[in-house]
Amino acid sequence: MTDQLLSDSEKQAKNYYKKEMAGRINRWYITKIMDGYARRCAQALVREGEISEDDIVVDVGSGPGGFLIELAKGLSPKGQMIGIDLSQT
Repeated sequence: MTDQLLSDSEKQAKNYYKKEMAGRINRWYITKIMDGYARRCAQALVREGEISEDDIVVDVGSGPGGFLIELAKGLSPKGQMIGIDLSQT
């Protein structure tokens, strides 16, 4: 169906749906796919000994923090983690 055949309210509903679904898909992608990837990368760093117990770790664009949560397992209480993210969610 082309937009020419839609009423104004149908066009508004279509646009709202597209925006709403795009936001939901984006949030799902970030939390399920990217956060899982970040966790696997962090697990590999800990497993391979690429970080030491007393390191200071800075994660720029940390998102929900999955990377830092996994890295914390390889740090001692002397180690430090800093997560920086601009998003509000």
